[in-house]
Amino acid sequence: LIAAGAGRALATLGRNGAAALIDGELIRVPAFAVAAVDAVGAGDVYNAALVSRLVSGDPLPAAMRFAAAAAAISVTRPGADCAPSPAEVAAFLAKV
Repeated sequence: LIAAGAGRALATLGRNGAAALIDGELIRVPAFAVAAVDAVGAGDVYNAALVSRLVSGDPLPAAMRFAAAAAAISVTRPGADCAPSPAEVAAFLAKV
């Protein structure tokens, strides 16, 4: 993506977390270790949580961490209706 001219790129890497290349700076956020049940919807949950935090004004690393936590919670639940609430994500982050 960067070679094609994008100034920014972000990729989720499953259990390896996520990485972003923003104007030449690499940002890596590790995944949270959880007992996964079903990964269906985890990427959608990550993307929705990331955008919600960016729109709220969080810097990218903080938004990525929030999104990683949301995705971690989502994989502990079966099926596609797995998205946690913002309060659930905040509680999860308070424990780690």
